[in-house]
Amino acid sequence: MKKRILIISLSLVLLLSNVLPAFALAVFPAGILRGKLPVSSNGFNDSTHPASYVTDGSDSTFGWLEYGSSPNSAYANYDLGGIYNLTSVAISTNSVSSLRYDFYDSSNNLISSTTPVTYVGTFSVAVNNVRYLKITDVTSNKSNLLLYQLDCYGNQILPVPNQPTGLLINGDANGTLSWNSNPIGDNVTSYKIYLNGSYYGSSQTNSFSYSGLSVGNFSFAVSAVNLNGESTCSTSVNLTLTLPSTPTGVKISGSGGSGVLTWNANNPVEGVSSYRVFMDGTLVSTVSANSYSFSGLSIGSHLFSVSAINSVGSSTQSSAVSFIYLPSPDKITGLTVDGVGANYGILTWNSLPSDEQITKYNVYDSSSIIGNTPYNSFSFNNLTLGVHSFRVSGVNAGGEGPLSDAINYTVLAVPNAVSLTYANLSFSSLDLSWNSLGTGITYSVLLNSNPVANLNDVISYHLSNLVSGQSYSISVVASNVAGSGSPSNILNIVTLIAKPSQVTGLGVISSSNGSVSLAWNKNSASDNVTSYRIYKNGAFLGTSNTNSFTVSGLTNGTSYSFTVSAVNAGGESVQSASVSSTPSVQNTTTPNFPSGAVSLGVKMSDIFDGIGLFLLQFWPLIVLAIAVPLAYKLAKRTKFLGRFIAKDDEEKSSRIRKGHKNKSYFGNKKLHARYKGGKSVLLARRSIRKIKGGRRLTRRSVNYGVKKVITVNSKKKQWQRKHKLSYLSKSPYKKRSSGFKKNNRSFSNKVRSSGYKGYLRKSNYSGVSMKKYSKSNRRGRYRKGW
Repeated sequence: MKKRILIISLSLVLLLSNVLPAFALAVFPAGILRGKLPVSSNGFNDSTHPASYVTDGSDSTFGWLEYGSSPNSAYANYDLGGIYNLTSVAISTNSVSSLRYDFYDSSNNLISSTTPVTYVGTFSVAVNNVRYLKITDVTSNKSNLLLYQLDCYGNQILPVPNQPTGLLINGDANGTLSWNSNPIGDNVTSYKIYLNGSYYGSSQTNSFSYSGLSVGNFSFAVSAVNLNGESTCSTSVNLTLTLPSTPTGVKISGSGGSGVLTWNANNPVEGVSSYRVFMDGTLVSTVSANSYSFSGLSIGSHLFSVSAINSVGSSTQSSAVSFIYLPSPDKITGLTVDGVGANYGILTWNSLPSDEQITKYNVYDSSSIIGNTPYNSFSFNNLTLGVHSFRVSGVNAGGEGPLSDAINYTVLAVPNAVSLTYANLSFSSLDLSWNSLGTGITYSVLLNSNPVANLNDVISYHLSNLVSGQSYSISVVASNVAGSGSPSNILNIVTLIAKPSQVTGLGVISSSNGSVSLAWNKNSASDNVTSYRIYKNGAFLGTSNTNSFTVSGLTNGTSYSFTVSAVNAGGESVQSASVSSTPSVQNTTTPNFPSGAVSLGVKMSDIFDGIGLFLLQFWPLIVLAIAVPLAYKLAKRTKFLGRFIAKDDEEKSSRIRKGHKNKSYFGNKKLHARYKGGKSVLLARRSIRKIKGGRRLTRRSVNYGVKKVITVNSKKKQWQRKHKLSYLSKSPYKKRSSGFKKNNRSFSNKVRSSGYKGYLRKSNYSGVSMKKYSKSNRRGRYRKGW
């Protein structure tokens, strides 16, 4: 029996070793993995048995998957190439329960795992949404695994594609959309394009061209489509289309029928591609730049405007600018210049007719424009010396007209200095002369730098009315329309001194024994007389520095004739009219004055006239000097002032009424007391004595309410103390009356503590007080308080 069992076992082993490979060569229909290679693996290290043999559909080959050193170290990962709902897996291997099957979705998330119970054959599975299949070595057997065939079966499913991303727009009214292509696994068959939420078109690629959009706001979106359906739309992109703004800054320039139209270029963001140019409302050109040149216009006025064009459309036309094509102006006539030789002047000409629409006149000096003006006159200045040729032309929108006929103008230089001479100098005049500088010259004669004459083209001048013996500075300045030249040479001259005028008023003051006294009128100060010469009987007798002379040594009884002449630096005057006199022994002779003579004595009328003039000029001061002392004397006798006096040793009281005056002397002292009031004052005994720091006056009583001024005169030294004193109360002896304080010790340490005290205050001053002692004593003190 044992032998039989052993024989049967050996036979089975032999059978299995020969039959097993035959079972491993089972044939499976082509499935999902047919021809696919693992996307990743570990263990297919034998190049003679690669992984490609596992899915090649041939049962005679196998892939050799080597076991690793530990479980799970050898594996092969297959991509199914789509998403499937798997129903079964086919396997042909040489080992049972050595592999684990892992099923993953498209995001590599594990769905499920299983281990087959057979090593040859097909086993059922129910796994959905499978994208990846992974086989892993799970045994610790060190033997190698032979994989003859591996495959799986099921139904492929197609999910909706993913949302397209990266949508961009490039363009405006015409442009292109582009986006990122979807993953291959989405199996996208096409893309749909939506405009403002509505279907607009489709594309087989990831781009799309659009056109023909108008003004407005647009929103584009894209979705992906496969056999299973359409994805959600991508994030939209927006596009706003507007017409270009109206061109601004339109300007036109030119002349005749030609010119250039320019304007400001539009903002680049507006996408302007061209500009349309309109003339008189009609489109004449389309240009890409912001300028337009024109020519050949007809005569007349033309209006130009511009609009901008982009892909959306055209802007409104700009404001029109006017261009007037006129014939050039006519030739200017009547050109004249106002000015002679100066470097300034005024040009005038005839205005052109208004229908020529003149905008300005160009003024030329030779061939250069020196200015322009809208009027028919032009002022020029600062011209250089020499000849200038002026011409004028008119300008309008049609251009510049021809130049007028030239008018020449010569700018002169200022005159040179003349050479000045003089002749015939006298005590009051002289003759001046100088060289000629031509015509059109004005000569100014300057006397001590002051002009005394302006002479046109005259080269001599008689200068008169000069003062005798005076120094003068004389020059001449030549001038013309160009200005004044330099002064001539300066003549420093001194006029001749004139002889004195004839002496007048010669007469005989007295004639005595052998002598005659003469007198005459003094010459005027302008004669500058230095002395007088006396002549007797025509012969020179002597000189005198005054207007009198006594002739002695004469013979009594003989008649003599006398004349006098005046002498100054200029010479001697003619002699005066003669006067005759005969000396005699008589003691007195009546003065012999000729008619009109003036004696040396002062007239009484002159004295009275002087006194009257003095009184007339100074009468206010004289009246004031008399009135003030007189008024003061009168005022002392009126009811407003009185005077009283009391002697130091008098015991009795005296009554002095207003207007009375009395004086008393106390040794070397004299006391004047004055009061102002409407009633008489009863005076008591007074005394004056020296105290420390000043003087003190005591009295028995005083009429309160009376203001006094006390004046003390000293023999050796006079001084005056003026105090206006008044009580603070009309009742100084009443207790607690206004202005009195009890037990006030602030005035003197000697004041008794009992009794009542009152004070006298000085108006407008401080520091003067009267301290009132006890009522029984009835004595008061006035003390100098400073």
